[in-house]
Amino acid sequence: MKRKIKMQKAKYIENNTICIKIGYFENENKECQIEQFKPTTIKVPNTLPSCIENLSNAFKWNKSEKIKGIENWDVSEVTDMSYMFFQASNFNQDISNWDTSSVENMSYMFYDTDMFNQDISNWNTSSVENMSCMFKGSKSFNQNINTKIVESKTNKYIAWNVSRVKDMSYMFENCINFNTPLNSWDTSRVKNMSNMFRNAELFNQDINTKVVKNLDDKYIAWNVSRVKDMSYMFENCINFNTSLHNWDTSRVKNMNGMFSQAIKFDQPINTKEVIINNKKYTAWNVSKVTEMNYMFKKASSFNQDISNWNTSNLKLAYAMFQKATSFDQNINKKEVSVNNKKYQAWDLSNAKDIRYMFYDAEKFNQDISNWNMSNVEYIRSMFDGTTSFNQDISNWELKKIKNYYYFAPNLQQEYKPKLNFKKRIRSLVEEYKEMLILLVLIMVICLSFFSPFFFKWLYLNIFGSFK
Repeated sequence: MKRKIKMQKAKYIENNTICIKIGYFENENKECQIEQFKPTTIKVPNTLPSCIENLSNAFKWNKSEKIKGIENWDVSEVTDMSYMFFQASNFNQDISNWDTSSVENMSYMFYDTDMFNQDISNWNTSSVENMSCMFKGSKSFNQNINTKIVESKTNKYIAWNVSRVKDMSYMFENCINFNTPLNSWDTSRVKNMSNMFRNAELFNQDINTKVVKNLDDKYIAWNVSRVKDMSYMFENCINFNTSLHNWDTSRVKNMNGMFSQAIKFDQPINTKEVIINNKKYTAWNVSKVTEMNYMFKKASSFNQDISNWNTSNLKLAYAMFQKATSFDQNINKKEVSVNNKKYQAWDLSNAKDIRYMFYDAEKFNQDISNWNMSNVEYIRSMFDGTTSFNQDISNWELKKIKNYYYFAPNLQQEYKPKLNFKKRIRSLVEEYKEMLILLVLIMVICLSFFSPFFFKWLYLNIFGSFK
């Protein structure tokens, strides 16, 4: 039976800069949680009360560079360090000796700690399940946190073992100086990698799937087979250009903005058969992906073969290749066979919105005449600015089209899909519906305001003349 936790209030001296007694309370999860320290705190007791198992929010918004005393804390029983240094923008203290082996939650731990750049390479993260936003906005951070073997006088363990982590979303977002190896990470349980390296402008490390050995164990590093969300993962990673060709993306549903503005990225990511550790699987299987909006937007170097992609479940491809100025690959619908499985590549029969898909993709000029467009509703500006495109797509059947405006201004009229008068009117109404609604509202307001005066004037001028 868990003992009842008695609340203890913190005590301060020297204008709330020195804490002489650490406060704690029982939270909603029946855990003993530390009381958040004053933002002005620069010194705390050397000993952490043994009952405390949750350090979340402890130094949230702290203004100090160093908080004397925390380097001596025994945190071996702590399970939650989420938000611990949240927006402690000046914090940059050595906490390398902490025993973090029991910590399960490190989400938002160093969020917006602008100055933090300390060596935490020996941390034991073997129990951590959540690293979402852990270093987000840590603009100075550039320490080696790769998985490695650590030997001490008492034990031997693997530091930065991330094998239990399920959420790495936003983990290094806006870490503009981060560029250290992560090639040994075991990501086999991660489900969410959305925005993971977004705006990490210097990042360009090997994170391809491969076999790695640690101690007596052999495992597959960067196994992404459980990941469902990779949206905006490398957006604006302007230096990123390393191979990802072994990635198992078979469970991914969202690839929105994945390589958006990754201006150097130009690596092979076609669907193919791969064998790693004697296991055969299909790499870059995108058959479950439903959203690819902005996926290669402004990825100005990208021009790789993706002709084997299974897009049968794709619904949204808004601006997918917008300003992908180098892209010019064959992505016509065709039958392919990969890993003994036959399917139709580039089947767009479920696509609904492909507006701006090739907008300003100035080099694209491939035959895509056999695309199935039967369910597409929006193709506004699809080829606007695609100055090289000159393919005959007049056979496209746009059965459900709602918006066709500026579809392909530069394409010859005889090469464009045929739309009857009804569909053209529908497209115009869809394009200007907000303006039409506003106009109708203005008319209604004007009529309701002026009509009494109008009818009175009409009565006086018409019926008054008979008097």
